[in-house]
Amino acid sequence: MPERQIAQLKQRLEYLQAQNDEFETALNVVRPLLAGRVSHAERQLLRRAMAKKKSPLRTQIWRFLLGEEETLKQDRLDLGR
Repeated sequence: MPERQIAQLKQRLEYLQAQNDEFETALNVVRPLLAGRVSHAERQLLRRAMAKKKSPLRTQIWRFLLGEEETLKQDRLDLGR
């Protein structure tokens, strides 16, 4: 692989890592606000909507936001691999 391509890939990786950090920070801020204010009925509606999407990652993120998952660490996320 040419050095230029490697440099572009490294730059893209840095961008994605920074973006990931921003998303994780935002989710950590929203979590305490959302987890304590969603009723049982609303949780059930969210779970049904998540099941229809069939996205394990999206489901885990919502479970984190609702306080059902303790962490968003990548080794615990199902990234569909």
